[in-house]
Amino acid sequence: MGAGAATTSAPSHSITLHASAAKKKTIVCYKGTAVRRVTAVNAHCPAGWTTKKPAAAKSEAFSGTYRGTIAMLWSSSAVNVTALTGTAPARTSASPPSRAPDRPTHRKL
Repeated sequence: MGAGAATTSAPSHSITLHASAAKKKTIVCYKGTAVRRVTAVNAHCPAGWTTKKPAAAKSEAFSGTYRGTIAMLWSSSAVNVTALTGTAPARTSASPPSRAPDRPTHRKL
């Protein structure tokens, strides 16, 4: 190179990468029958919501005949028994022993 030649160098760039970026987590929150998923770095349920799943409604199956009355409420999606009054039929010898035959029973649901 000669006396009047200029020298240049390649520009340098630096990039900083953060490997410890905070990870988001998802939790499920419940309020009655409503369910909400919350995703955040520090996820927590909104006020009035909980992470505990509500207990399922208890149902009892009934198959047989009875004498008495039954009160029900029904909609397009469910049938709910509100009261049941009746007498149990007499058991046959093949059935396990019971209390007294035709004993009146009343059950409020």
